[in-house]
Amino acid sequence: MTLVVDASIAVKWFFPEIYQENALRVLTLKKKLVAPDLLWPEFGSVVWKKHQRRDTTLEEASMVVDKFMACAIECCPTQFLVARAVALAYFTGAGIYDSFYLALADENNYALVSADKRMCEAAKKAHIRHFWIEDIC
Repeated sequence: MTLVVDASIAVKWFFPEIYQENALRVLTLKKKLVAPDLLWPEFGSVVWKKHQRRDTTLEEASMVVDKFMACAIECCPTQFLVARAVALAYFTGAGIYDSFYLALADENNYALVSADKRMCEAAKKAHIRHFWIEDIC
């Protein structure tokens, strides 16, 4: 099975947050991990915000980004997902960025894994296979 991971999962790999253990399990499942190419700017945005709030130093943030870049996540171009993402955003009420993750899962029959309840609700509404982070064993 291939898993679509979103930023809510990836951030927990590097920062102590609720459900961090579950998120780290995603890395040990021996599953192929994929994400739309917007995962990288979203991840960078979170790291930047943590630095702005003084939750991390610039040196720590740089190390986190380096480690994230080394993760085995296949990057999928968003340009091929736009039409489906817009349709899913319209149908589910999800934001357009979240809808790219949904579209990637939907178009390829992948499962989505997320720590974002709204994302999981949208996946459920669209009948897209998904896992809420608490369900990762």
